[in-house]
Amino acid sequence: MSSPHSDSLADVIRGQHNASLERLIPPAVSQQLAILTRHLPTKITSLWGYELPVDKPEVSSDFLLCLHEANVCNEVMQTDAGLRDVITEPLHDRLRELITRWADPADRVGQVISNFWLEYDYDGVLPGQVSPNLFFGPKGNCRLLEVVSASRQIFEQLSPQEMPKGTYPFLVRCMSLLGPAGGITQIGQMLARRENRLRLFIQHLPVQGILPYLRRLDYPHADNPLLIAQLDRCYQLADRVDVDIDITDRIGSQLGLECYFNTTEKAIWFLDDLTGRGLCVPQKYQLLREHLLNIQPTTDDPLVPFFSHVKVGFHPDKGFSSKVYIGYARRSIASAVIHTQPVKIP
Repeated sequence: MSSPHSDSLADVIRGQHNASLERLIPPAVSQQLAILTRHLPTKITSLWGYELPVDKPEVSSDFLLCLHEANVCNEVMQTDAGLRDVITEPLHDRLRELITRWADPADRVGQVISNFWLEYDYDGVLPGQVSPNLFFGPKGNCRLLEVVSASRQIFEQLSPQEMPKGTYPFLVRCMSLLGPAGGITQIGQMLARRENRLRLFIQHLPVQGILPYLRRLDYPHADNPLLIAQLDRCYQLADRVDVDIDITDRIGSQLGLECYFNTTEKAIWFLDDLTGRGLCVPQKYQLLREHLLNIQPTTDDPLVPFFSHVKVGFHPDKGFSSKVYIGYARRSIASAVIHTQPVKIP
């Protein structure tokens, strides 16, 4: 294992942890993150965060890291041996080759990529055995077939798991049925879980547009009354609702309803509603409420803490689950990524 980086992300993360955040993120996760991020130079990212399950009493947290500057990431991947402790073989070399393509303005695949997200599962951050789930964001001005072709090349390069026949034709169908307002902002594969399917993050469908879209994709549970009731509740309380789906040659059973809020107060009301219906553990609600109320960015801090969204998961056999996403952004990009305004203190 290489030595810790002299300018490590671990130091930045440690400096941002406060009492309320430490009660949400268990010590075991903090220790794992310290091991992981001490090998990452701070310049590799301007945006990271945590996925916190809130529907069960057990405390856990996944770590998410955004890579959005191709040249910086390429420089780090080519020169920093410490990244082999963050992304182990063979994924490290495959990702390094892919990021080289991203940084090449003449590469057809690189021209499609806006950013990458790495997601480290709580159970997957182990020294010497680190494999993140990986997502890429396609640029908004790319044509449908450019995105599909790039997706195929990206995941064939990254993963030995062959996608089921028909996966990419179904991706064409998913994109072609979006309508003028909707878009797929992330396409990913759960590499750490060795899943041979794609996950799509679908945003900006019209209000009440998710169920019609799912029906156009022949989602077999679109008429489930529990799903319909929960989606209605999301539309009533959230300012925007997006949907995540898994696909192979068809749409999978599991969905994620991502709920975004313009104000922290509305996010807290939504969490209170989930708590009253058994989808958020009361103790976690109290800890989250305290943390969200304490988010008060200062004008001189280069990092801005923020609440991102709540995801309500649905599976026809397993019922509902819920997760909260919180994070930090460098001030230079904060206005572009933060949607929820903090509580105004008189």
